[in-house]
Amino acid sequence: MAFGISGVFFNEDGKQQEFGYPYSERKTRIAAMPNNSIKLIRIYQHGAPGYIGEDDANALAQMLKDKMQKHGQIQLLGCSTAGVEGHAWNPVGGIGLLTRMIMYHGVMKMMGLPEAAKKWSDNVAGDTSRLIPNVYVMGLSGISFPLSRIHDSLETGFKPSALMADRFVYMNGKLLSEYNNFNLPK
Repeated sequence: MAFGISGVFFNEDGKQQEFGYPYSERKTRIAAMPNNSIKLIRIYQHGAPGYIGEDDANALAQMLKDKMQKHGQIQLLGCSTAGVEGHAWNPVGGIGLLTRMIMYHGVMKMMGLPEAAKKWSDNVAGDTSRLIPNVYVMGLSGISFPLSRIHDSLETGFKPSALMADRFVYMNGKLLSEYNNFNLPK
């Protein structure tokens, strides 16, 4: 599966440039970008409550806080990267909520892992938006299946072509329901 980061940033000379790298290179590639240069970054990796890949909100903030432009976009394209709020009545969101509750809450309790069970409602998108001010952060609720995962190639550019999950957008820790389809202002 082609997981990674992609997006748009501005070079030292001010020219806009697209990028796409494997997830394993995210820290070094992001560190090499100028401060206040990233307009859009998509992180495309497996998600779980409070995480995308190996990164939680604190790790994302450490990597991205100085690199993001004001009103830039961080898209966390992995399962369960958004919280459980606000989507129980949407069939896809409701199924995602039920799945999360069973997988991350019920199963963990049955396995005798009460601390892990408490994490079922963690929201890496909302938490990241609190730590990186004035940046839009999108997360997905429940289970997502991007169609581009069918192809195991970099030709996808790490840009999922369709996502089967509700999208939730946050800024400064606040859910912005008007942008949940991620039709943000230019």
